[in-house]
Amino acid sequence: MFNAQVPISLNDSHIFEDGVERGRLPKYQQEYEQVKDDPGKKALLCARIARDFSSAIERARLLAERNYKLAIPQYWMETNEIQYLLPIYLGEREENGRPECALALRLVQTGRAPYYRGATILTLDMAYNNARLLAKPDVFWLDTETRPEPHPSNISK
Repeated sequence: MFNAQVPISLNDSHIFEDGVERGRLPKYQQEYEQVKDDPGKKALLCARIARDFSSAIERARLLAERNYKLAIPQYWMETNEIQYLLPIYLGEREENGRPECALALRLVQTGRAPYYRGATILTLDMAYNNARLLAKPDVFWLDTETRPEPHPSNISK
């Protein structure tokens, strides 16, 4: 079960650039297209995305602390481990009930204290498909009935 008391680390800023390039962060897509050929401006955008994510991760952790069902388990075959999916709300509020994406977290137990490490960013459709391999997700943020139809570019292949 996900432990919201365990710290979350997201040191790999390359997952932001990768997330935008793969269409998993549509909020930043247009801006990224404008700066992708300028290393300085691209670095500034990635730093802003990292700050936005830092805030969103803390909010998601607090929400998961109040409701443990918010963190959904997924099985990751490449490493033969259970990871947890947290909803990432990049807006100011979670009122609309739809996060922009999900962050996959893996538990790292090396070193002095365990922590969750951000492994990758997934679209909601990808998160739903991965989570349903273990069980039918029954949380509101991955509910297929309330989510809009997936855009063809966001479907994992």
